[in-house]
Formats: sequence, structure tokens, C-alpha cells
Amino acid sequence: MRPVTPLRSLSWLNGLGAVALRSLRVRLLVLAAAASLPLFVLASVVLVRFADIQFDWAMERQRNLARATAAAMEREIGSLVGSLEILALAPELSFGDMRGFHDRLARVTRPYPTRSFVLYDSDGQQVVNSSLPYGSPLGQRTSRENLDFVFATGRPRVTDLFIGKPLGRLLVAVDVPVMQGGRVAYVLSGGLTPAGLTGILAEQHLPSGWVVVVADRVGRIIARIPNSDLFAGKAVSPLILSHLAQADEAVFPNVTQDKTAVYTAALRAPSSGWIVAVGVPREELDGARNRALWTFFVGGGALGTLNLALVLFIARSVSRPIRRLALHAKALGQGEALPFAPSGLGDVDIAAAALSQASDAQRQTAEHQALLMREVDHRAKNALTVVQTIVRLTRAERPADFVDAVDGRIAALARAHTLLAKSRWRGADLSTLIGEELMPYGDAEVRITLAGPAVTLQADAVQSIGLLFHELATNAAKYGALSSPAGRIIVAWRIAPAGDLEVTWREHGGPPLGGPPVKQGFGSTILAAAATQVGGSAVQEWEPTGLRCTFRIKADFFAAA
Repeated sequence: MRPVTPLRSLSWLNGLGAVALRSLRVRLLVLAAAASLPLFVLASVVLVRFADIQFDWAMERQRNLARATAAAMEREIGSLVGSLEILALAPELSFGDMRGFHDRLARVTRPYPTRSFVLYDSDGQQVVNSSLPYGSPLGQRTSRENLDFVFATGRPRVTDLFIGKPLGRLLVAVDVPVMQGGRVAYVLSGGLTPAGLTGILAEQHLPSGWVVVVADRVGRIIARIPNSDLFAGKAVSPLILSHLAQADEAVFPNVTQDKTAVYTAALRAPSSGWIVAVGVPREELDGARNRALWTFFVGGGALGTLNLALVLFIARSVSRPIRRLALHAKALGQGEALPFAPSGLGDVDIAAAALSQASDAQRQTAEHQALLMREVDHRAKNALTVVQTIVRLTRAERPADFVDAVDGRIAALARAHTLLAKSRWRGADLSTLIGEELMPYGDAEVRITLAGPAVTLQADAVQSIGLLFHELATNAAKYGALSSPAGRIIVAWRIAPAGDLEVTWREHGGPPLGGPPVKQGFGSTILAAAATQVGGSAVQEWEPTGLRCTFRIKADFFAAA
């Protein structure tokens, strides 16, 4: 091995250390300057690019607002088309009862004071006008283009802005055909006023100073924010029409009617062909970009100076540990003991552990949410399947009876669902379920007796059993014990020796029965289906004193207290 030369004197260390430390400070300053300059240039480029991105983002925000406004207008038109198509099916039109149809329109428009409906014949003559009392003198449609289109094609269409008669106000109409005998007999027109459409624009929550305009296909302003009353009926900027003649969407510099320089995002709505334009003051966008650049360069100079000062401070903070290292080396040479001071990254370790724990927690949360979504999807599909079955199988001679039957059955499902929700889908008490399903029948607590041990139905059985009792109660209210003041019902249940739950529904005091009905209804179908779903069976006996129904629920679908 190479011999170690004894250290005779350490006096040289102080002078060499001072030179090294001065060199370190200079080198750190040069390094900081060399590192800062490219960063400053890069930051300048990034900031300019960022300013451009912000500008592009503002433009995209404009376009999105224009698209959202166009979508809102299309929804309003679609809603009106749907209302008109429903009104076009009114029975009064089939019978020629125009007074009755006028009364119907008046009821429909009462909550919407800005909306009106007009019925036109093939000559363009108004037949009914909801804005005027029935029998008032009515005018003709001045523009026949839209009416002729609807009469010829049988398809709805939106008009351009026009002056409606006899009230003489600006309107946009949506025309839909009224079909009779396979032909267009009338055209039903719904009016949209600039005031009503301006209200929809107000819901877009425009930033202060922004302008939004909605115009018809030929460029006449229908609604505007701000100052809709001043500009309604006037033409939009020719520049807007010029750009939209070349593309469906465009962004360009423009000047508004009130001489404000703006950037305009304009488009045509796909269905109606209406023009939607959103204007943002140019000073707002250009000024923000210029201020950002000015702030950066001024602030960058200040930060550069601060950076050099900070580097000098850091150089001094680095030189101190070096001095201490030299002292430690000197102490080591003199044989003195040196305490160990480790320099670990404990904070990073703690942060990594925390992030790992957070990742585990997030994954568990995501799995739990996915499980909940699958469960909600499963239960929603089951409920929709049951409702679909109810609607498909329900029979009634009159529409009103059909609606009542379906409404009652869905309400029964809803009551069962509420009980399940209260128990967080752990099941429902049988007695409580029966009480909920019989509650709609007034004095049920007096006329219906419940007897049996405490039993909790499983969640899978609650809706089926609830619907079963609803059908029994409905049948009793129509034909059985609940249809007579003296009628009474006893519902009793017991756990059979085989472990099944035996439930008996017995009526007496109602109209005497002459035997089973000739035709089995949907209630009997539900009774059999419900018993099958809970693994049991159902038997109905039409005794002279009243219906007796006995059904069994398999032990897998309930639990005794």
C-alpha cells in the first residue's frame, strides 16, 4: 500500500479555503446568471405563447357561448314544436269546435303571457287567435311562404321575423300541420316574441360588456343583449352575413351597431337556420394580453435582480457548511470525536407514504363507487322492467281507467320502494308493507285486521308482495269487501311446519259472490307471478261470503323476528 504522509501542519488550509470559497461564490453567481438567461428567454416565449393560448381560449369561450345560445334557441323552438304537435291532435279540431279549441289554447297560454297560438286555413286566414277573444275580427298572414311550405310538405317550419296581425308586434312563428283525413287541413302557428327570446339570452349569464345577437335566416335581429328593444327588427352587420355565407361558423373582428370594436363569433343554428353572434370588446382581450406581457418583463427584471441576490445568499449558505467541513477535517486530524449528522430525505419519504395511502384509498373509493353504480343500474333496470310489464299488460276499456290502473300499480311499487330505501334495501316488515298498500282506502285501520308474527321480507320479495296486496285491495274496493260499508278483511299469516310463510286474505260482509269471474284480469296474473317470484304458490277461492286467497312465501324470502 501507498504510505500515508503525516500531516505536519494545517496552516495552509485557511488560506486555500478562503480562495476556494471566493471562487465558489463567483462561480455560483456565473452559474445562476447562465442558468437564468435561457430560462428568462424561455419564459418570455412561454408567456407570449400562453398569452396567445389565453386569447384562443377566450375565442373558444366565445364560440362555445354562441353554440350554447344556439342550442338554447333550438330547444325553445323544439319545445314549441312539440307543444303545437300535441295541440294539433286536440279533439275539438276534429269536430270543428273552434270555440272549444280557442278555450283550450287560452288555458295553455295562461302561464306564458308572451306566447300565443294562431290557427290558419289554406288561404292564410286566421281561424283562431289565442291572443284575442273568440269572435274578434281576425286578419290574414302577410307572408305566405312558410304557410305554403307546411301545407305542401306537411312538415313543421320556423318563419323569419315578421309583424303579426292584428296586434302589430314583432314575432317569429313556428308552423306545424294539422292533419285530417291524411291531408293538411290547417296550420297551427306558435309565436315567439323578441322579449321572450331575450329572456333566454339573459339566462346565458354574459360577462359585462359582451354582446349577443340572435337573428333570423335573412339577418334581421330577433333578440339582443344589451338593448334588445332598440335593435329588434334591424339588420345585423353585413360582415356577419358575409362570413356565414362562406362557413357555418366564423370568428372575426367586427364593429357593433353601437360602434364598439369587438371580436365576433358567429354561427348558423343547424335546424332553424337562425344566426347567433357573440361579441367581446377587443380592448378586453388585447388589453389583457398586453398587460400580461408588460407585467412579465417589468416583473422579470425585478425577479432577475432578486434571483442574483438569492444566489449570493445561497452561496454564502453553502460556504458555511464547507467551512464547517474544513473544521471537521481539522478536528479529525487532531483525533477529536465527530458526531454523525445524517442528511436524509424524510419529508419525501413521508410524502411518498402519504401519496401511497391516498392512492389506496382512492382505488378503494373508485371500486366502491363502481359497485354502487352497478347496484343502482341493476335496481333501476328491474324497476323499469316491472313498470314496462305493468303498462304492457294493463287492460281497460276507457283511457281514464287505464291511467288510474297504471297509476295505482306504479304508486304501489313506489311505496314498496320507499320502505326498501328506509331500510337501505335490507328488506321490509310484512305488517308495515300491508299497511302502506292498504292506506289509500280511508278507514282501512278499522275495516282490515292484520294478525301474525313479526316477519321481515327480503328485499327481492318486497315489491312483488306489495304489488300483490295492492291488487287484492283494488279488487276488494271495486267488487269485494271494501265496496260495501259492512265489508271487512282479515289478513293473517303464520309460519308453516315446512318453514314457508302462509298468508291468508279473507273478505266477508261484501257483496255475495256467485263463483269465480268469467275472465281473469291482470290482478290474477300479478298474483300468480308474485307467488312464483317468491318461490311459492297462490290459491283463490270465491266463497259466497267473499274472496279467500292463500299464498305461500318460500323461507328463502323472509326472516322471522
